Amino acid sequence: TYLALVWGETPDDGTIDAPIGRDPRERTRMAIVHTNSGKPSRTHFETLGTVPLGRGKVSMVMCQLETGRTHQIRV
Repeated sequence: TYLALVWGETPDDGTIDAPIGRDPRERTRMAIVHTNSGKPSRTHFETLGTVPLGRGKVSMVMCQLETGRTHQIRV
């Protein structure tokens, strides 16, 4: 389980189910990809709170990684 601060306002809870692979525009980065080269990844999350910051908002999210892909928590 991870705690993460993310930009913006997130839903109360949910699941992110998206393939992860090398960013086709910047090969040194990992990203959600829409090609056959991506590996399946799934992350469940629950928003613990959202606060204003500058001109935007930041949300604190509790994340549970179902798969353990490289850099999954960062993507």
